[in-house]
Amino acid sequence: MTKIDIDILKERINYNTETGEFFHTKLAKPAGYVSPDGYLIIMLDGRSYRATHIAHAIVEGSWPEHTMDHKDRNPQNIET
Repeated sequence: MTKIDIDILKERINYNTETGEFFHTKLAKPAGYVSPDGYLIIMLDGRSYRATHIAHAIVEGSWPEHTMDHKDRNPQNIET
C-alpha cells in the first residue's frame, strides 16, 4: 500500500520535536490515539501510521525503510 506523500503529510500534521506531540494542522487538535499495545497511531486517509514513522518522515523527509521502535521499547517515549 502506498504511503501518504510527505509534503501532504507536512501540510496536515504538525510534529513538535521538543515534546513529541502531533497535531492536526487544520483542526488544531492532538492527532492520534494510543493502540492497545501502547503506540500512538495516527490515521490519515483511512490508513493508520505509527507516530514514530510519521516523525521520521517529517524530520528526515523520507519514510523509514524498516519498522521503527523505541530503543527502550517504551512506546510512550519520544526518543526512538
